[in-house]
Amino acid sequence: MKPKAPTEHEDGLLEYLEDIIGTSQYKGPIDESLVEMERLQEERQIKLNRLRHVEKEKTALEAKKKEAENYLRLKNEYIRALSLQYQWFLWKGLEAEEQLGAQIVRNAVLHLNRFLLKGYVCRTKLRRNWRKKLNKTKVTLSIWNP
Repeated sequence: MKPKAPTEHEDGLLEYLEDIIGTSQYKGPIDESLVEMERLQEERQIKLNRLRHVEKEKTALEAKKKEAENYLRLKNEYIRALSLQYQWFLWKGLEAEEQLGAQIVRNAVLHLNRFLLKGYVCRTKLRRNWRKKLNKTKVTLSIWNP
């Protein structure tokens, strides 16, 4: 008897021992598992090939990604610089507006003071004239009424 049967339909020593021990019943499920394992191995190989292909595409796109990131970084820095410049212009404009407002207030107060001073001088002159006239009238009345 040969150690193993050359074909499936013949018996060898190994098949004879399997029959005695009772492990021949597992031969069918083991063969099915081997077929399933081969199918899964092929599926795994297909997915590994696809993964390698996708990794190649990813590495090919990496340079473009870095270029786009650098562009966005530079654009962001430019926008920030513009923002700082606009803020500085706004601050200078508000500062100038505040100074102009203070200057306008000073000029208005100065003009008001001049106007009030002229009015005061004019009223003072009028009062003097009225007093003189009043004094003349008193003198005239005192002459008429002894």
